[in-house]
Amino acid sequence: MTGRLSDEEWRSRIADDLKPVCGSAERARELVSAWSALTGRVDPDVMALLTEVRRTVPVVLLSNAPTRLESYLAEIGLSESFDAVVNTAGHVVAAREAGLTGLHCQHVGQLRDAVAPLLRRG
Repeated sequence: MTGRLSDEEWRSRIADDLKPVCGSAERARELVSAWSALTGRVDPDVMALLTEVRRTVPVVLLSNAPTRLESYLAEIGLSESFDAVVNTAGHVVAAREAGLTGLHCQHVGQLRDAVAPLLRRG
């Protein structure tokens, strides 16, 4: 996921790629539709930790999820669980929303490494 395609376009391309192994375009679309309907499980222990952490520092969700991220978070009850939600290449915006200025990261791993000392300080 790079954010260049909408969720619908991405899933349509997956169905197209699956046609040869599914035997038909219709079957491939049915499988992608069934897969798309699945949702994850929210771990209550992780949610308790996020709630606790949010009392002292902002919690920002950084993701390269498809364009349906916001609706998905609402569907699973997480739309109000983060101080900010930034999708794809918006991690610098997330850092600023979390109060970090002058931070330059090319990928989320660098941001995680940059933020770790701040979290340890409390």
